[in-house]
Amino acid sequence: MTRRGALRGGLLAAALLAAIAAGVPFVRVPWLAGPFERSLESALARNVEFAEVRLSLFPAPSVVASQVVIAEDPAFGLEPFAYADELRAALRLTALLRGRIEPSALRLTGASLNLARSGPAGFNLAAFLQKSLADPRKSGKIPEFSLRQSRINFREGVQKSAYYLNGVDLDLEPPDAPGGALQWRYEASPARTDRAEQGFGRFSGSGRWIPGGQGGRFAIDVALERSSVSELLLLLAGRDLGLQGRFVARAFLDGPLHDLQLRGSLEMEDIDRPGLLGLRAQRYQLPLRGRLDLDRQSLELSSAPPEKGKPALPLLVRLEGQGLLSVPRWTASLGFDALPAEALLDFCRRLGLEPPADLHVDARVSGSANFATAAPAAGEIHAAEASLRLGDSPPVRAQDGLLRLEGERLLLERVRLITPSGAEADLRGVWDMAARRLQFELRTGGMAVTELARALSSLPGLEPPPSIRACSAGNWRGRVAFSREFPLTEPAGAPDWTGQIALANARCTPAGFPAPLHLERAALELEGSGWRLTQATGQFGNSSFRASGRFRPERAAPAEVQMEASRLEGRDLDRLFQAALPSEPSLLERTLRRRPATSGLQTMAASGSIRAETLVLGRQEFRDVRCRFQWRGTSVSFEGLSGHWKGFAITGQAEASLRRTPSRYRIRATLSGPAPGAGWLEAELGASAGVLGPGMEAAVKAWADVSSPALTLSAGQLRQLQAALEYDGARAEQPWRLRQAAFWMDGHFWSGRGHATAQGELRIEFATPAAAWEGTLWPPAAAPAPR
Repeated sequence: MTRRGALRGGLLAAALLAAIAAGVPFVRVPWLAGPFERSLESALARNVEFAEVRLSLFPAPSVVASQVVIAEDPAFGLEPFAYADELRAALRLTALLRGRIEPSALRLTGASLNLARSGPAGFNLAAFLQKSLADPRKSGKIPEFSLRQSRINFREGVQKSAYYLNGVDLDLEPPDAPGGALQWRYEASPARTDRAEQGFGRFSGSGRWIPGGQGGRFAIDVALERSSVSELLLLLAGRDLGLQGRFVARAFLDGPLHDLQLRGSLEMEDIDRPGLLGLRAQRYQLPLRGRLDLDRQSLELSSAPPEKGKPALPLLVRLEGQGLLSVPRWTASLGFDALPAEALLDFCRRLGLEPPADLHVDARVSGSANFATAAPAAGEIHAAEASLRLGDSPPVRAQDGLLRLEGERLLLERVRLITPSGAEADLRGVWDMAARRLQFELRTGGMAVTELARALSSLPGLEPPPSIRACSAGNWRGRVAFSREFPLTEPAGAPDWTGQIALANARCTPAGFPAPLHLERAALELEGSGWRLTQATGQFGNSSFRASGRFRPERAAPAEVQMEASRLEGRDLDRLFQAALPSEPSLLERTLRRRPATSGLQTMAASGSIRAETLVLGRQEFRDVRCRFQWRGTSVSFEGLSGHWKGFAITGQAEASLRRTPSRYRIRATLSGPAPGAGWLEAELGASAGVLGPGMEAAVKAWADVSSPALTLSAGQLRQLQAALEYDGARAEQPWRLRQAAFWMDGHFWSGRGHATAQGELRIEFATPAAAWEGTLWPPAAAPAPR
């Protein structure tokens, strides 16, 4: 044969072999199913089933089975040990030459393995290894084993774990001699059944298993590639807590399944941005020590000191897990020192706890926190120095603060606050995160009222009690306590304020008051949205007073006031009543027919009593004035009015009408008493005016019916005197009119009329007998006029 012919023949043979090799994988060989099944069962020590088998020549002579089911040992349950889309078995050539089928390597692709534990029997993996590899008769015949793109599930009895391994690539190398070590290399991603089928990071490593008592001994190296902190927490806690940062980890486990000792380290990377507990650094190292007991399904893991020269996280970490293969239960303990408080608050919010949203804390805190699955969180935090700010309020310094976490309650056990002015106060409180209810108590030996009001106003949805909000200056000491739910319900309930406050040199303007009250001192007790006032002394305008009172909003007349004044001036009363008058409607209000806004005094409902040592109305002074009053919006009535004027006793009632401008004041009274040097007088009188202060004399209109059993004047002694007087301040020259004067004198009946000037100069004209008298209206004096 020529060389060209030989070359052509060789190419033809090669093409034929290639065609046969390419076609063999598609050739079904059912006659191999039985021998292949028996060979697999011998190698795996398990019953094996598959749908069909094929042959493959490359890269080595192999038998390929599809839809493979590897049975479980009945001691570990009925669910198969493994499912696989494909099982590829590379055959030993020496065995083929002898006509036998013996796998030298097994590879499962797309497999799902069940790593199961049964109480009496232990782990199926340990039993499988002991049975498959520890038998000396199998020495040299144990096939290599590998997994590609597979999944490993964990099961305790019939209950599957929430954790599994996804994307598993595993290569097992059998021992070289009987009793030798089984070695492997692997890559996998941990995952959760309640999340999308994806891994949380990727870890790899190698290991070996040495047969022996108690399931043999394991030595496993684990390296976790760079992963995010949020992924780790999502794996453990089942939700993303939003913490930033990345980490790498390496660990080594050594020992039997029931006592795997763990040594390793976790290195935090890329946390130069604030995010993970406020830490800033390129790299932190957290060495770890622990113990894994797979028989008891428990894990104990805690931090250890870092290697020399590497920065340490300011955290002490301890993690304990129970029921790892069934229902995982985790307990985590954090100990920290000099940790940024803002980072801790942010961490609490990410855990689902909710401190007040506008609370900002600048401090370094130390303490501990404990978190457990299906159990309330607990912890304790201490800060020696801190700066607190609520909303936009000025910062307040805090000292010796102690905060405890009990489940969903944050308890502020104590903290000493120092305000910008240097005042000190002790604060305690509770924030119930489940009920969203805030409670606190503040005590101080002395603080500006404005600082208290500003601090309370800075809390979202919270306002100081009206009795505090009305004060723009002054100091207070005592305690205030508060309780309220957030967000506020609709309609908002009454704020729950309590406390006892002593005010000093306070400047307060109650709702609707035209000018502030100056309180030299007062004792104020808060009662929900009401209050009680005692021992109050102060001044309003030129009027000085002592007062006590109570405000109970649930009553029809919520305010009760008892006031005693050493001097009460009409001008101050006038300012108060004028402030309660309705305002004139604006052009827009008149156009749209809107009612002007009402002030607090226009809706006032109050009652009480007034006592004044001196009451000044215009140029007149009244002594020992007493009355009861009822304030109902636009009407103020004064009942049981009594007092003295120029030695006369006065009793009666009065009214202030505030319905329209100007206000109208009316009085109806009786007057009785001795006229200086003249005798006894009695009078029924009424008066009305538009002002009570200066200029009142020009605004008054009045009448009086005067009587006297005997009145002695220079003209003689008048008996059975009856007189009718009118006063109109608008008549500047002669405001007084004597409409009638009748009496008996010297056996004659006298009757006449008269008038008096603003200075009290009196003239009376008598018809019978014809005569004229002149004198003064007060004190009473009259004599015949010269002709």
